[in-house]
Amino acid sequence: MGKIIAKLDENLIIFRPQDETKTDDDILFYLYREIPEELQEDVPISILDDNGERIITMKELDVNVSRKIASIVTPIAKKSKDSSVLGYRIFGFLLRVKISIDTIISYAYAKSLVELSDKIVNSEEDIAYKLGQYLLKHLNYENKFNQTVLSILTNEKDFKKYYTLLKDEIEKVEPLSINSIKDAYNEFDRKIRTLG
Repeated sequence: MGKIIAKLDENLIIFRPQDETKTDDDILFYLYREIPEELQEDVPISILDDNGERIITMKELDVNVSRKIASIVTPIAKKSKDSSVLGYRIFGFLLRVKISIDTIISYAYAKSLVELSDKIVNSEEDIAYKLGQYLLKHLNYENKFNQTVLSILTNEKDFKKYYTLLKDEIEKVEPLSINSIKDAYNEFDRKIRTLG
């Protein structure tokens, strides 16, 4: 048994198993059909398996994304005196969300779940916001930020505004590398100063 603790959209959910599996990791599921509301608080994992597909555990996603980020952020990890405090603080978290989204898309596509890949691409900002809220609340990222940054990351309109800005800058420099990430960060930081 377990419960659905987050809905990234109507078919993409995060499930927290309790006492029936060997792992206590939250699991990202793609559901082919909606689970009745009355089952969402106390649902056997077998029901989810029968009505959808496991994509990845959230712990595995977090570890994979952390490795990817660590391999490319060396040029920006040390805040320069020219970068804004706000830009420096939110870039890393938004980058984590962006790489998480890209990883989920890759896993979905690798499992031949092309409708899911398309759906994520077409509603990326909405799913990114909900994933960001999951990371803040359930993986304790909220404890790593001051109140000013948290108020931006938890406000849907602000989150999407800054996320879209980051996404646009990353798309300009892809593929992400140790060299291209600095360009994306510098442009993001420059533009964030004008947004206020």
